[in-house]
Amino acid sequence: EQKKLGLLERKRYERSQRRKKVRIQIALIVGLVSIGIGAVCFYWQPWKNWSFKSGVETSKKEDPKENKELQRQTTIAEAQRLAASYAYDEAVEHLQTIEGYAEDTEIQDMIADIVATKETCVPVELDKVTHIFYHSLVVDEQRAFGNANDPQSAGNNQWMTTVDEFNDITQEMYDRGFVYVSIHDLYDITKDENGNEVWKPAEILLPPDKKAVVLSLDDLSYYHSYDNYGYAARLILDKNGDVMNEYIDADGEMHIGAYDCVPLLDQFVEEHPDASYKGAKGIIALTGYNGIL
Repeated sequence: EQKKLGLLERKRYERSQRRKKVRIQIALIVGLVSIGIGAVCFYWQPWKNWSFKSGVETSKKEDPKENKELQRQTTIAEAQRLAASYAYDEAVEHLQTIEGYAEDTEIQDMIADIVATKETCVPVELDKVTHIFYHSLVVDEQRAFGNANDPQSAGNNQWMTTVDEFNDITQEMYDRGFVYVSIHDLYDITKDENGNEVWKPAEILLPPDKKAVVLSLDDLSYYHSYDNYGYAARLILDKNGDVMNEYIDADGEMHIGAYDCVPLLDQFVEEHPDASYKGAKGIIALTGYNGIL
């Protein structure tokens, strides 16, 4: 019996030693793995390209090279638009803001082309600048012109232009080479030794096949006498911050859109930058009668 008890105790002891050895081996393995992961994280830092907010992984940082190229292409596009609107010096200056432009053959070629184009331009004869003007545009011809016995309707038919006519004229003028210029670009104002203003003709350079035109609007006041005659009601800013019109149709429903000269010309110049000298549009006359804009 004592022998048996001795054997059992020995077996229990041996089993406990084996379990202890296994635990030590597991602990060593876990420790080594933890040290390895820690070393990898220390040198690699996999989190450094991520931003975290409220414990949520959000987005990878953008590649600086990609950002630089995107900025370069954006600057090129802006310079091309400036050159298209005859702002040649400004276009060159814009391209020269690109890092390394002096060694960039593409940029240098663009600058050379812009300079060469400017050299072909000629000064506008300022005493021969065309002028065109509009009143508020008619949206609904039936309401504006339809009552022959109404003096207001008869006057509308004599004095007013429709939206469709305005668009057709704008396109025809563009096709014939007319370029909108600001009336303020036609002259320079300096001061003499006595502080008096001196007005002198300015220089506007355009390609030989282009002609300058000044546009004016008379009057952008949206009188109440226009109510119910098919005109826009007023100018507003839409949700994108663009100038648009409110227009109330014959059924009393309100619409937001381009229903008069300002937003229509804005859209045309946006699509045809070469229709405008340095982004010029027109000059607005206001009476203040029944409000403005």
